[in-house]
Amino acid sequence: MRTDGKSASFSRIHRRQFLEATASTLLLPSMLGVTATRALGQQSPKRGGILNIAALTSTWPIEPYKSGDIGGRMTFYPVVNYLVRISDGVVRPELATQWNSPDAKVWILKLRENVKFHNGKPFVADDVVSTFERIVDPKTKSPALGAFSSFLQPGGTQTVDDHTVRFELTRPVSDFLSTLTTYHAAIVPSNWSGDFQKEPWGTGPFKLTKYVPRQGAEYVRNENYWEPGLPYLDGLRLTYFDEFESQIAALHSGAVDVLSSVDANTVEAVKAGRSDIQIIARPSAWHSELAMRVDTPPFDDRRVRKAIALSFDREKIAKDLFGGLAEIGNDHPFGPFYSVSKYIKLPQRKQDIAQARKLLAEAGHPNGLDVELTTYRAYGLPEFGQVLQDMAKEAGIRVKLSVEPGDVWYTHWTTVPMGLQPWVHRPSYSAFVNLAYRCSTSWNQSHWCNPEFDELLTKLDATLEPEKQGEIANRMAEIMAEETPAIIAYWAYFVKAATSKVHGLVPESTDYLDLRQAWKAS
Repeated sequence: MRTDGKSASFSRIHRRQFLEATASTLLLPSMLGVTATRALGQQSPKRGGILNIAALTSTWPIEPYKSGDIGGRMTFYPVVNYLVRISDGVVRPELATQWNSPDAKVWILKLRENVKFHNGKPFVADDVVSTFERIVDPKTKSPALGAFSSFLQPGGTQTVDDHTVRFELTRPVSDFLSTLTTYHAAIVPSNWSGDFQKEPWGTGPFKLTKYVPRQGAEYVRNENYWEPGLPYLDGLRLTYFDEFESQIAALHSGAVDVLSSVDANTVEAVKAGRSDIQIIARPSAWHSELAMRVDTPPFDDRRVRKAIALSFDREKIAKDLFGGLAEIGNDHPFGPFYSVSKYIKLPQRKQDIAQARKLLAEAGHPNGLDVELTTYRAYGLPEFGQVLQDMAKEAGIRVKLSVEPGDVWYTHWTTVPMGLQPWVHRPSYSAFVNLAYRCSTSWNQSHWCNPEFDELLTKLDATLEPEKQGEIANRMAEIMAEETPAIIAYWAYFVKAATSKVHGLVPESTDYLDLRQAWKAS
């Protein structure tokens, strides 16, 4: 594979670098032409052709275990597979075909046979072991270490036989399978050097044949792909862009067929009134959390916290900020993306200005309240903060909005009295809840500690039956509603775009771009 620095086949558009990961987090005027859950196109597939894809310029490594931006992920996604995938909220087989666990602490996975990596090596259990040992080794400094280290340590992934792998966790994790879809956990061969530019070896539907840093990549069909008849395309061409406006122009001109990540405030610009542009959206666990330190006045009074929560119009937030491309939040961590959410019976919290004012008066603030909301300049947080500021004013809550640079924010984000912090999509609710709300975690921004909640979380992590999980999660949601240490007003969608010539592009419940069944009409 060529990794030279020059290539005439890539048309790099270089203006200012566009901030990564803003999809579904900024002001969104409408949701015209949205495909929410179905694969694009229902016609009979046509074989052949090259699909041209746009992505933001990658500034991180493209190795799966240490990548950190959408451009890097889009570079390796076509090349790799995962043990499992999540579709419609359900864990489904990929390189693992069966699994079982007696106690949510030991997990046995049966692996798919007759699968080969792009270097010809047969896929076996040792490849799974080496993949996860690399992730949990502190020396590799994988960004995924934080997600896995609380339950998987070096030596915890073991080969049983060539097609059986055993995970011995340090504690029960009932939704462990969901964590296996973390994008860093792409399976690579045990004889891989760790350099994806030189050895881009996966088991996926496409082979990476050329990579030019800050320009793009080219791929060809994997003729030995393990799913019969797939993929349909002959290959892919990925082009990096430094700003989103240039991606839109490339889509409209026909230079690219797919935008891998769409900034939420540009949907109308992407559509541009054209019938040949499709917007693809799928729910995610991406959200921003307004955390209030329960150990600091005035937020040490739950009536104040509830009053602030009741001042927000969540439906208006979802409609006006996201054009409907967001689910309404209810101040608990079990958002609609997570399958356990269907068991939550908590009434939806709605704006109630009169009740908010009443609670403030009972808390000793009959003339309203002055508070400061701190956040940083990224992901549409200042704009979201302004909306919250305007809404709270109706209840007599006067919010001073302080917006900091990101490098300043992350020196003290867990110590500010009231802060607005983004939480990226996590496929596992356990990973999110244990990080954000357990008493002992250093990421507990609200400094909230509820022993019953922690006990229930431990029980939830050890419970495998969905209905019992739901009962536990419902009680946890009730506790959070009563205590209100944090406000979750929305759960954003992942958004992508494609021309009408593109069919079979499956909108996944992550930012993953599934190209196995994609094809292009003439």
